[in-house]
Amino acid sequence: MPIEPDTQARERKDLAEALRDLRRASGLSGERLALRCNMSQTKISRTETGRALPTVIDVERILNALAVPADVAEEILRLARRAISITRLGVRTRASGCTTSRRN
Repeated sequence: MPIEPDTQARERKDLAEALRDLRRASGLSGERLALRCNMSQTKISRTETGRALPTVIDVERILNALAVPADVAEEILRLARRAISITRLGVRTRASGCTTSRRN
């Protein structure tokens, strides 16, 4: 069954918002977080706006830099894994030529 683009976008947006909210709650700027994670500020920004999908390792680095409690970190990692798997499935579906048609 093909993955709807809306589902992919929603999963990515949920992850992006969660990461941005955690950073803001910590009081860090995107630049400061980037330094703590050894990432570029651009990557942090693109991740927090949903324009880029981070790897699980990227998410772990961000969560560690923010000193997020284990239970919250696990929830965010679950979001990340789901967003990544849905995106990969969507890419594989498109690559195989499967498409969905919408009828109004």
